[in-house]
Amino acid sequence: MPFEFVFPDNVEPLAGERVFARYPANRRQGANNAVGGLLWLTSHRVLFTSHALDSRLGGKNWSTSRDNVVSADVVGLNLLEILGGGLRRRLKLELRVGKPEIFVVGQFSGPGNVDHIVLEFRSWILR
Repeated sequence: MPFEFVFPDNVEPLAGERVFARYPANRRQGANNAVGGLLWLTSHRVLFTSHALDSRLGGKNWSTSRDNVVSADVVGLNLLEILGGGLRRRLKLELRVGKPEIFVVGQFSGPGNVDHIVLEFRSWILR
């Protein structure tokens, strides 16, 4: 029996929605603020759920539909964004509507893992 991810209690799945992957992540919320949580890749959308502590400190959940994601790339180091994850290579999602979203992902799996995650997102965009 394959392992299936279960949506967190505070997220209502859309009709027919399935979870493809879940990654530990920090979401950049401003140049000098990163919020810890989980980044979810589903059949219908990408969503970020912040950890309970970060939620209490102003961290926001975020989601966007699959149709709104244009591309996924690796963004390099940026010393001007030190507190927003700028010392790491990060996942950048370009959106049709809205500002690009940047996440530190897979930080516990080694430095090359962000490249693998970007490839997974690119494959998802093309489905």
